[in-house]
Amino acid sequence: AGCSYNKLTFNPTSYNKATNGVYTVTINESVANQKFTDVRNTVLNQLRTDFGNNDLNSMFDHVMLCMPPGTVSNSGSPNWAAYGIVNGYVTIYNDNWCTSVSANMHEIGHNLGLRHSNEGAHSYEDKTGLMGSSYMSTTAPKMCFNTAKHHQLGWFSDKENIVKPLEQNFYEGKLIGFVDYQHSNAPTDASVITKVEGHNVDFFVGFNVKAGINSQNQESEASNKVTVHSVGTSSSMGESDLVAKLGAGESYEIVDFGGHTGTAVIRVDYIDMNANPPVANISINIMKCTSDSDCEDGSLFTTDTCNISTGMCVHTPTNDQSTGTMKMTLLTDRYPGETSWKIVDCLLYTSPSPRDATLSR
Repeated sequence: AGCSYNKLTFNPTSYNKATNGVYTVTINESVANQKFTDVRNTVLNQLRTDFGNNDLNSMFDHVMLCMPPGTVSNSGSPNWAAYGIVNGYVTIYNDNWCTSVSANMHEIGHNLGLRHSNEGAHSYEDKTGLMGSSYMSTTAPKMCFNTAKHHQLGWFSDKENIVKPLEQNFYEGKLIGFVDYQHSNAPTDASVITKVEGHNVDFFVGFNVKAGINSQNQESEASNKVTVHSVGTSSSMGESDLVAKLGAGESYEIVDFGGHTGTAVIRVDYIDMNANPPVANISINIMKCTSDSDCEDGSLFTTDTCNISTGMCVHTPTNDQSTGTMKMTLLTDRYPGETSWKIVDCLLYTSPSPRDATLSR
């Protein structure tokens, strides 16, 4: 309730067989060295029998299963922590992990449709929100989700701004932290979330104020800084990636924004932590080129030039006759079933025909 400002609340079931939302399930088999997914199925079947209802989801919005010690992961490890089903209603915890408040939020976050929060090539490494790592504590850390997840949840939609750099020559605006969403002194034109559209991924810009309900945020390098997250543009939002942690005067560049050969720049003009509440001022624009060197994209298959009259880069395919194979290897996290990928602008044009691209998975 705190993170959502009471827009989402959880209450223990009033079902008479449960005490304050807790019910003990007894099964007639040992769980030692059994896969937690198998034990889960056994427990859910016993619940259906005990409650006389095959549709548990019609009775409860969420079911948390606290497994006794001894179960193992599907790969046989006893060190698994917890598991939640994306857009489902069941979450599962290994013994004491059931008391971890961050694991609870992480796994129920999956139930709410959220996927993992990463940084670079490292899964779970975005520590600005609880869809990254979880911590073995019953009371900490005091934090919520990252800016991209807050957009997906819709809790701050009335304080969200959309910027389209290809349609707007220049944008300038203020950001406040989500911790100050209801602050009476917040500037009326300030946003909690600024969404940047027009590229092959969307970007979400937020102000990571380390205070209040975010006072124990674990991403120390992003404390009181502007963060930028990227997420694929599919209708079902995927994993988010923390791509920038910006202080005053720093910027993040998105090369070839929207495939239009211009570089979009997200800049932090200033951060005022002495304001009440703290405010960050950002600007977003397409950077114009002034020389050919501004347009070098590192590709061997294009000639890169600057159109001085428009300030836009032009990448002209070369007549390279070579052929070859591209090989891509995906290193997944512990939940490979949640991993997806797609090819964007995959053809590298040569003469007389497109370059063949093959992928290995």
